[in-house]
Amino acid sequence: MSKKHLLLILLAASLVLIAACNDDDDCTNCPGTGTPYPSMANIWPHSDGNAWTFGLEYREFEPVSSAVAEGFEIPSMEELHALLQAPMEGAVTDSGEGLYRMALDGNVTTQSGVVAQQVVETFYVEVPDGAVGSHQARPVRADRTLAMIAQARPDLRAALASQFGLETKSFETIRPPYFLGGYAFACEDSGYFGYGDLLQNHSWVYLEGDLRHGSEFSLQLATFQEEEIWLYGRIWSVGTRIIGGQTYRNALECMYVVDFGEMYFRTAYDPEEVGPVYPCYYGSTLFVPGVGPVAGIERHVFYADETVAELSFPDIEYVLNPVGATTTD
Repeated sequence: MSKKHLLLILLAASLVLIAACNDDDDCTNCPGTGTPYPSMANIWPHSDGNAWTFGLEYREFEPVSSAVAEGFEIPSMEELHALLQAPMEGAVTDSGEGLYRMALDGNVTTQSGVVAQQVVETFYVEVPDGAVGSHQARPVRADRTLAMIAQARPDLRAALASQFGLETKSFETIRPPYFLGGYAFACEDSGYFGYGDLLQNHSWVYLEGDLRHGSEFSLQLATFQEEEIWLYGRIWSVGTRIIGGQTYRNALECMYVVDFGEMYFRTAYDPEEVGPVYPCYYGSTLFVPGVGPVAGIERHVFYADETVAELSFPDIEYVLNPVGATTTD
């Protein structure tokens, strides 16, 4: 992704976050705060017209080699969450900042036949002539999860294209981050989910279950050629958080990890040998009752031995800072 596509302009915006206890809300553990305790009924307002705006920071790092061996497993969720609390290693090779907006705008029917709410993404960007403009970040093929897999596992692109009848160039059209994104969104009895074009079942899980601290969910994102790619989620914490000078009561942090399995690349020392690489995307999103998502962090890393010659993937970090939300629920 080129720097000019990632460099965004900041808009002057002052939006008020409103979260109030309604008669139907569970106000447990929120005396005097005006913010209900998180529940599936209040954690993400989803009426048509609701929108969320984030300040987006992007950083690309030189990959840091890890001493791994065949059979290596990605770090535990506890270890990855601890890593989120510290800066990423490696030299910064590219960066950018600006605004990212997602809005619920009517319904959409996926190519797999699922009718769901449409989430439209907008990146506010600097256009080539220097004028202010906006870019609709809608992919040619809207299945974000499939594109995420193809970007993390280039060794599977040909198989993906063959199995699902796609052109490999379609995998290049979606802009990360992935943990909050557009296209088809659904609030269901058991949680909040994403849908794609290729299958009728869930393609992503934003939140699922009773939202108690420590509750977990998982989703197998793909099964083909004996490969298994999994999303894991856990409600990490519920409490008061201060971000950018804004205090959020009863804020719920959900931790996500995507395990893409194992792939192989040629080694630097022997072109006849291959070495293992283990892609992993991880991060967390902060949700506030009555408001929805307000902040997040997402990292894309590739664990590999330093002997792997063809590993040219940078480590990437996206930080979504709170700017504002307009909700009607």
